[in-house]
Amino acid sequence: MSYVNVASVKKQYGNKTVLNNISFTIKKGEFVTLLGQSGCGKSTLLRAIAGIIDIDDGFISVNDKDITHLPSRKREIGMVFQSYALFPNMTVSQNIAYGLKMKKIGNKKKDMNQMIEIMGLNGLENHYPHELSGGQQQRVALARALILKPKILLLDEPLSALDAKIRKTLQEEIKRIQREMNITTIFVTHDQKEAMMLSDRIYVMNKGVIEQAGTPEMIYTSPKNKFVAGFIGSYNILTNSEWKQCINENFDISTANIAIRPERITMSAKDAENFDHTGNFTLGGRIRTKTIMGSLVRYQVDVKAKRIQVEQLFQDGEYFEEGDTVKLLIPKKACITFD
Repeated sequence: MSYVNVASVKKQYGNKTVLNNISFTIKKGEFVTLLGQSGCGKSTLLRAIAGIIDIDDGFISVNDKDITHLPSRKREIGMVFQSYALFPNMTVSQNIAYGLKMKKIGNKKKDMNQMIEIMGLNGLENHYPHELSGGQQQRVALARALILKPKILLLDEPLSALDAKIRKTLQEEIKRIQREMNITTIFVTHDQKEAMMLSDRIYVMNKGVIEQAGTPEMIYTSPKNKFVAGFIGSYNILTNSEWKQCINENFDISTANIAIRPERITMSAKDAENFDHTGNFTLGGRIRTKTIMGSLVRYQVDVKAKRIQVEQLFQDGEYFEEGDTVKLLIPKKACITFD
């Protein structure tokens, strides 16, 4: 049963349509990510749900209550921004307690202590924001939003300003806290890996519309169109004519595009005899670039007029160098076709 319902929401700025008839639902306790490039409308949609901006058409409800025209302060929604928005003249404790003070709830010491414990801020209660690291400041911002026990938590690219190590730690912490508190969460990001790690469901947005919705696994393995395939998972996308040019075999394709994930492609020396051609396409090429990416090796392989990306685990085995001539093995069943 849906807990959050966004129905036919539209928003324009002048002649530019930012949200074009957006509709989706969220279950209670679910972690949903709005994923897309800058300017796709994801942050605008988040602000519309928060009540920071008005929508031109449609409605938004939470737990069957229409909040479309409800003032932001009455929506019982917590929001955390990329900029943290902490008060520089207030200590950690004062920043966290600010919402309680504004709502005249009083300083609930038990809730404060619990939130400081959950966020790992012990010993920092009397510190000011300029005395904290970026990760600590973001924890304070989260604590300030969560101490009010909001019905929904909105996170607008809260980790994008942090370095990689702190970002990974906070990703894990956000997921843990969200599960423990069972709070319905909407997360905005342009980072595909972040969305895959955190989400129960992902909404891929593009130019004010939702291109595809589904679980991380579904979005990654079964993109419904060229945009989603190009945005998720570094798919190799070939047009029908490019495919026929690279591979002298008819795929019996009625659609316009063929996609294959880079990790599904096997690569071997050109003169290798151990290729199993059953159920596979084979094609020859030359390695243009080789990049070590931690646990992965990424190759860019020139195949006639097309460059194909191949990824292999970085482990003991057969490795190749730039300029090597190789053969690629592409499983037919791993190829995805769409218009």
